[in-house]
Amino acid sequence: MNILPSNSGLRTRVAVLATIVTVMMAAPTAADTVPHYRLSDLYRRAVESAEQIQQAREAVFITRQTKDQALSVLQPSVTAFGDATRYTRKKTFMDSRIRPESEVNWGVRMDQSFTLNGKELIAYQIAKTDIERSEYDLDAATEAYLFQIASAFYDVLKAEEAVAISQANVQRLETQVNSVRTRLNLEEVAKTELFRTNAELSGAKRDVIVAQNLLRLAKAVLARLVDLPETYTLLPPPVGDESVAPGDLETLKLRALDNRAEMKALNLSVDLARDEVRFTRGDYWPSVGVSGIYANSDATPAEPYEPLESLSVGVNLTFQIYDGGLRRANVAQANARLRQAEQAKRDTARAIIVEVERAYLNLSTRQSTLTALKDQLRFARENYTAVERQFNFGLANSVDVVDANTLLTTAERQLADARLSLALSRLELERALGTFLVTHGPKPPTP
Repeated sequence: MNILPSNSGLRTRVAVLATIVTVMMAAPTAADTVPHYRLSDLYRRAVESAEQIQQAREAVFITRQTKDQALSVLQPSVTAFGDATRYTRKKTFMDSRIRPESEVNWGVRMDQSFTLNGKELIAYQIAKTDIERSEYDLDAATEAYLFQIASAFYDVLKAEEAVAISQANVQRLETQVNSVRTRLNLEEVAKTELFRTNAELSGAKRDVIVAQNLLRLAKAVLARLVDLPETYTLLPPPVGDESVAPGDLETLKLRALDNRAEMKALNLSVDLARDEVRFTRGDYWPSVGVSGIYANSDATPAEPYEPLESLSVGVNLTFQIYDGGLRRANVAQANARLRQAEQAKRDTARAIIVEVERAYLNLSTRQSTLTALKDQLRFARENYTAVERQFNFGLANSVDVVDANTLLTTAERQLADARLSLALSRLELERALGTFLVTHGPKPPTP
């Protein structure tokens, strides 16, 4: 009996196998389907979809409608009117009809009023200034939100570094446990050394679990801020010059007061409060109204009634003599709001100065300590390598190796945290100076 496959069957199997291999090679792997995001990508996604930024955009839109409302007051209003009446009873006097069977009245009326101190123009100027202020508020809200995203982005990178360092620590300790167990079998070490090394390994495994959970939490926080999918990967930014000097502190403080969107918005808030005082004082001025009316009236039967057509123009002057103290109270409120705006401006200026100084000192401190942390890591690695060799030759015990490993792990964590914190400190200083949005973040589209 021939057990070899026929040529046709062999060709079929080869074709099926080739098809499967082709499909497997063409199908994307799981890693390929995971989206990758740079920090700039997260900025862009946030500007397009973040609710807080959208709310600030809607505020700009609302203030623009206020400008249109103020502009409408400066233009005359035109209304049309009309009525039709049909009488069911005939009314005569000395056999003459004194009321028609029906009549139609219609016309057009135009009205315009204004205050003698230009109160309506002040309201229009207030609306224009308020639009500019709301745009600065939009910039400030966008900048604050994007910096929040940057902080969460670097939190994820720190958590990833912590996981990698913890896993490397576990691998070193597992190697050490195997070495101690081998030497224990040869009766070269005491059993207590194995207990100590296993205890360190258990603690290192616990650190891995904690680091992985912190990484999940950090990624969840970032995903909530930017609306990311459940699984994603971050691309770290390129490493820049770690020794860039931030500049003179006093000069940076002055730059911040000039550039911060919050200060620009508060400057306009003070201007708005002053205009509001002028607007409120307009209630003491008389108002002038101008009206024009065109009216037409037709009656049925036409005889003896003739169509009536009229055109009239009127001017009126209104001055309120007594209002029970309402105008005085309104002016007092407007002056109080002006004082509030000036106080908020001064308070914010002081807060910005402190914020710049804090960001400046944080950046300077992290730049200064980075070199020391690099040296510390280099020495810790050399120390670990030397102690491990001494242990292999019986010149050191496992406790020495564990201590050297702990020193190495601590140095790795401190340097990784310092590098990422330094990058975030630069962004923090730019945020304090008011240049963060211009340098990094895409501005939201015009509402």
